[in-house]
Amino acid sequence: MPHKKRENIQQERQAQILEAASRIFAEKGLSDARMEDIASACGLSKGTVYLYYKNKDDLIEGLLHALFSQLLTHLQTLLTQNTLSVTERLMSYVEGTITLMEADGSMMNIAYEFYAIASRRSTIRDYLAGYFAEYRRVLQDLFAQGVASGEYAQIDISQTAITLIALLEGFTLLWFTDAKTISPKHLLPPVINQFLTNLK
Repeated sequence: MPHKKRENIQQERQAQILEAASRIFAEKGLSDARMEDIASACGLSKGTVYLYYKNKDDLIEGLLHALFSQLLTHLQTLLTQNTLSVTERLMSYVEGTITLMEADGSMMNIAYEFYAIASRRSTIRDYLAGYFAEYRRVLQDLFAQGVASGEYAQIDISQTAITLIALLEGFTLLWFTDAKTISPKHLLPPVINQFLTNLK
């Protein structure tokens, strides 16, 4: 029981640090934010923060891992929701992603700075490559289910998964750069729905 309690405290502390880091990174940017700022924002000593994250890069990776894991977990749960069509499941994923984006736009700022870091650091680039490979694999499994059930025509599931990712990522970038014109809630669902309808 004490071991479980210690695990819970560690998870709470990590969540506390990550929540503060997301606010500080969004406010100051990744390069200007300091570990002292993050420690102050979450009400912990700098030494305590370093117990969980050895440096700022480690903290940035932790924050993005939390975001990407949340998206992947949502997508993976759709594989077993067989009472819904694949199109219904994918539209549910799109709507959930939009809700997440609109609830915390600061994560988009951090994500794109993270991509910039990836251009200079192979470890970050490898992490992103692994994330997108898993993202693509789960989508391929979903499209394979759609083909097997007769919901979709015989399609190249790998190419279809890549195209869907490109649509979602490209739209996210447009929204990030021009939030006044681009409304994910109004524009993205019809676009994705049309794409999926064309697969039938």
